[in-house]
Amino acid sequence: MVSALLGFAPGVALQLQQSTLWPAALYGACCVAGLLLGSLGARFSRPPWRVLAALLAAAVLGFSLTGARAVWVKGQGLAEDFEGQEVLLVGHVVGLPQVYRSGAASARFEFAVQQASLAGRSVTVPDRVLLYGSGPLLEVAPGQRWQLPVRLRRPHGLHNPGGFDTEAWLWGQGLHATGTVRQGKKADPPVLLPGQVWRPVDQARFKVRQAVFTQIAEPSAAGLLAALAVGDQASIDKPDWDVFKVVGVGHLVSVSGLHITMFAWLAMGVVGFM
Repeated sequence: MVSALLGFAPGVALQLQQSTLWPAALYGACCVAGLLLGSLGARFSRPPWRVLAALLAAAVLGFSLTGARAVWVKGQGLAEDFEGQEVLLVGHVVGLPQVYRSGAASARFEFAVQQASLAGRSVTVPDRVLLYGSGPLLEVAPGQRWQLPVRLRRPHGLHNPGGFDTEAWLWGQGLHATGTVRQGKKADPPVLLPGQVWRPVDQARFKVRQAVFTQIAEPSAAGLLAALAVGDQASIDKPDWDVFKVVGVGHLVSVSGLHITMFAWLAMGVVGFM
């Protein structure tokens, strides 16, 4: 088991250095080769050869499985034919929407797509997308069902050396497209559809965050408390993050929401036991 773990990680790391993905069939062949190598190594009587075979087999499996997963994720992305075109989406809001009221007010939220159509015909788009909108969308809440005219595009973003990699973050979050909700005289208006999708965790966190911002007038203080209470770190403005990093408490703010939740569970357990 230890040999397999020691070999698997370098295989994954090696695949992550690939600038271009191989075809899925080639990764599948590598996976089969890794399994055969592991089976053959188990027949060796001498421990050194058995360990070496296990290391190589695990490395090949780590390389091939990571590559196959990357090919599958890439296949979930937005087709080039739909990029920049106005697609009518039907779905519901997931996660905690973020509202930016400085300057031109706008909202950013994740959207789980249930139906998509282009010029009246059904099309296939990624299951989850990251959308930006304004107007009535400033009041979006988790679980709400909407019909939205959206102009989609594949994930793009800046990646400065040592800085934040937007595209990698979107991939990691399972968001395979971003889009802007079209509004204006030539676009269909966003329509709030009847019924809601039950998302108890998102909806509970949303209500707590709303209560925090309602009770506390100072935006920076409210954003910090929301981050600590429900883990909504996006509520903290960038200048405040800069201050936290300078004084060395940024990592505490990042994990304190989880710590508070764990402490609450422990306190409930102790009280219940007593």
